[in-house]
Amino acid sequence: MTLHLHHTLGFEFNAANTLVIAVVGIVVLGVAYFALRFWLVSTRPADIREVETPSLDRLNQSALEHMGDDPPDEEELDAQALENEEAPEGLKSAVPEPEKEIS
Repeated sequence: MTLHLHHTLGFEFNAANTLVIAVVGIVVLGVAYFALRFWLVSTRPADIREVETPSLDRLNQSALEHMGDDPPDEEELDAQALENEEAPEGLKSAVPEPEKEIS
């Protein structure tokens, strides 16, 4: 009485099973390759070279200095705009003119 290898595994080594094993093996190797490559690339330090930009640095510095200035309040701007705004003609005709005091 001899035990055969294919009886202990529970399946037979035929062409279809061998093809499935080969395809699964290739897929596993491909996933492992891309995972290792992604890990190596993502953990590599960045290769950033410092580029001198004196004019841009000067412009950025002046812009940041202007940002520190206090802008006028919106209420002040609205009050100034309302004082200088002329009333529409339809509104002028609907509202009676105030009586002038005689002194």
